[in-house]
Amino acid sequence: MRPSILIAVSFCVSIAQAIETPQLTIQTLPLHGVDGFTLEWDAVAGANRYSVVLRDTLFQQESLLFTTAKTSHWIPERDGYGEIIQRRFFRVVADSVGLPHEPDMTLVPAGTFTKGDDLAGYPEQQVTLSKDYFLGTFEVTNRQYMEQLQWAYDTGRVTVEDGGVHAYGMLLLDLEDTGEIFFEDGQFRLAPTSYSSSFQAYPLGYDPGNHPVREVSFFGAACYCDWLSIRSGIPPYYEGEWNQTPEHSPYEHPGYRLPTDAEWERAARFDDMRQYPWGDEAVSCDRVNYNNSAGCVGWTLPVGSLPEGASSLGLLDMAGSMAEWTGDINGLQSGDLVDPLGPQSIGVGVTRGGSFSASAWSLRLVRKSGQGHVTTNRYIGFRVCRTNGISANHAPDAPAAPSPAMHEYGVAEVSLLSWSGTDTDEDPLVFDVYFGTDPSPMDGAPLAVDLAAFSIDPGALADSTIYYWQIVSRDPEGYETAGPVWRFSTTTAPTWPGEMTLVPAGTFTMGLDGIETPEHEVTLQQDFLLGTREVTHAEFLEVLQWGVDNGMVEVYGSCAWAWEECLCRLNYDDSEILFADGLFSVTPSTHPGASAAYPEGYDPWFLPTSRVTWYGAAVYCDLRSLMEGLAPYYNGNWDQEAGHDPYTAEGYRLPTEAEWEYAARLADGRPYPWGSTYPSATLVNAGNFVGWKTPGGSYAAGANSLGMFDMAGNVSEWTGDRYDDYPAGPEINPHGAMAGSHRVHRGGGFNSSALYVNCAKRNHNLPGSSGAFSGIGFRPCRTAP
Repeated sequence: MRPSILIAVSFCVSIAQAIETPQLTIQTLPLHGVDGFTLEWDAVAGANRYSVVLRDTLFQQESLLFTTAKTSHWIPERDGYGEIIQRRFFRVVADSVGLPHEPDMTLVPAGTFTKGDDLAGYPEQQVTLSKDYFLGTFEVTNRQYMEQLQWAYDTGRVTVEDGGVHAYGMLLLDLEDTGEIFFEDGQFRLAPTSYSSSFQAYPLGYDPGNHPVREVSFFGAACYCDWLSIRSGIPPYYEGEWNQTPEHSPYEHPGYRLPTDAEWERAARFDDMRQYPWGDEAVSCDRVNYNNSAGCVGWTLPVGSLPEGASSLGLLDMAGSMAEWTGDINGLQSGDLVDPLGPQSIGVGVTRGGSFSASAWSLRLVRKSGQGHVTTNRYIGFRVCRTNGISANHAPDAPAAPSPAMHEYGVAEVSLLSWSGTDTDEDPLVFDVYFGTDPSPMDGAPLAVDLAAFSIDPGALADSTIYYWQIVSRDPEGYETAGPVWRFSTTTAPTWPGEMTLVPAGTFTMGLDGIETPEHEVTLQQDFLLGTREVTHAEFLEVLQWGVDNGMVEVYGSCAWAWEECLCRLNYDDSEILFADGLFSVTPSTHPGASAAYPEGYDPWFLPTSRVTWYGAAVYCDLRSLMEGLAPYYNGNWDQEAGHDPYTAEGYRLPTEAEWEYAARLADGRPYPWGSTYPSATLVNAGNFVGWKTPGGSYAAGANSLGMFDMAGNVSEWTGDRYDDYPAGPEINPHGAMAGSHRVHRGGGFNSSALYVNCAKRNHNLPGSSGAFSGIGFRPCRTAP
């Protein structure tokens, strides 16, 4: 049965220009053994990123995928009978120059107005705002907030823990109460809240994307303003400094921020002391979404739904809908004021405008409410503000044009490292230079600080060494931008952390009675090379980064992709692999097993890579082949067959299952790589002896007779074969099964029992699986030339 697909295509207006609507097509095809769909669209001039919005029309859940490609795919969910249970809308949005969409802002002219109302209990005073400013025409929506939040998460600016989003030690957004933003597998998504009032208001469900964001604290609203500034190339206002002071004046800063209490009231009332945004006419449901019991909605509406309630400047929802954070501390200030900053004493924050549950009295524009800055609830949102006419000093552009070039090999000697550096404001720049053999050069001491030149002599270089370097550009006002990590090598070919071991051709008994049957004779006629150690994060990401830099690998969602297949999981708690700003990196896992094994922390770069799919291991082999000038074996053909024989391939590949077992035990029938001694903590990282992965070679006593490490334990290893029953008779150069959905992996992992570290024991998973916890890794193979 094919699912019924409804397609919606839309476009957005970016900061730079209006972007054309991508022309979307849909193709049905099998993906991972089930019917799926590939979405394809034409390139759009001026766009360098596309946002794919997927909305489940049954449960009204929404997610965003960000990609630089012109294709995406979806695999539908099915019920227990195999029937598809969902339909989705697809929408593709083209983004210009990678910047967020500028919020719709309304200009509020500078001037003097009467703040407060003696009759309402708020002393009247004359307040002068000396600068024009822009205020968001609408409250910030769930979709707008989620898009910025995903960027902040992907770039390491926020963490998700204890049911909320955090930064600077503060709760920004509650993910477990009545909000409509949720988090799963490294991705934020939208869905209607399960709160009872929302069901009463929308018994058939609703699209939360254009509803105002809720459950956001003052800190969450302030951080959103900073993210918007950073992505627009403007210095951020807050950066953890939450107080409005003369030295940190919002009126003198170019960045996005929350309005002051005075700015909010002037924008809402303007010059005529009106009671409500629309004037002094009575409150009604056609003007404002307010008091649940008054017969209005009982929940939020999409922003801007009530144009009759607009202010004289055209601002929407300044009353009702959501109460809105301002930047002020709550309290009264006496006398006439110019550009007031609010009380300077420590206290609670100010919200304005009332919410969808407020009474008519609470909607009066002079009314305000004190709220603790950490408060998150269903009634509070915000809109953004920005002073007009303040010259924005932009951070420098990222350093570029490295020499030696990225991934350049055969660099015998370097008299100078050189680069280019530019600044939008044409400010003079200085540079900090980091250089060395550490893949994270900024972890070490700089080679130079405040260097005014665009080049530097790095000194003498060692032979057969990979060097890493990174430049930080800084302008006279202290704004700085770190460039990417660049690499070059003094070798004439790529240098790999792990060497290969020659395995001579031969005949052995494959399988073991009581473990994997039937035992049968297998002959391998060619010598082959197999990785002495499992591939490390450093080795895997060096190759994957080369694939990204050369347009062969793309990263979006929570995966790196090639040939429309996920290669590895990113930003998972136990994956250790991160991707941000075009670069891969690694971080110690937060999985409890890792902290138990390494309570003081550890360097994950040289642990075996894991959370790698079978496709990721295969594509690594192809990329490594290309980097060394060898013919890639797979090139999108994942089958081992007579016309695609792994034993005759030139390039790197995964070992066949027979090659893996033969290398582990050779011809003497040993049950474990080291012999027949039962596994122990001195021989193998298994059985949770350690509780996490260990660097390759940590168990020298557990090496096999050829000196290969971790053929048992640490991480399980992908082979090239499909899983099927063994044949009964002898085989020569077996290719594995010609059909089957699962691929074989061997050797067991750090948490495996003695059974699974037996050389004969097999395990198998779907090729798109990356395993749980430590996951599945691999070691490369190559037929001896």
